[in-house]
Amino acid sequence: MAIPRRRLRHTGPAAVPPIPPAFEIGAAELCALERVARHAEERLRELSGSPDRIVTAASAAGLVEVLHGRARTARALGRAGVPLLVEEIGAVEAAVLNLESYGGHEAVLCEGYALLDRLARLAGLGPVRRSPTTAGPRSASRTGPGTAGPPGRA
Repeated sequence: MAIPRRRLRHTGPAAVPPIPPAFEIGAAELCALERVARHAEERLRELSGSPDRIVTAASAAGLVEVLHGRARTARALGRAGVPLLVEEIGAVEAAVLNLESYGGHEAVLCEGYALLDRLARLAGLGPVRRSPTTAGPRSASRTGPGTAGPPGRA
């Protein structure tokens, strides 16, 4: 016996507006990005042993230089904000994750995750996933309340 297929009803245009390819960030976001990228670059150079071009990409240091160029152009055009492509948020996220992997300072990590949240809001995206170590009190225990560590360990 064949299973009948359901036909999907066309409900018209999607309720979610399209994501613009770029949005503007202010000086506060640019400064936070620079702090996160510089610290990530420092940690990666010290501990990873990777070539310079890899470290520059993995730390978002190259993005910072591009954004400084865009900031100069924006200022010359009389604009207050600096354009950031939505796809460039991935470079910022990679920098924060690499910083966490290579033992970055907790304050810079918190600033990095706060920056990711701010960029996601400015871009009209959903919330950014949280790291278990920087997510706050909700992730204080991954094994349940009252446990000292992973199951099966004393």
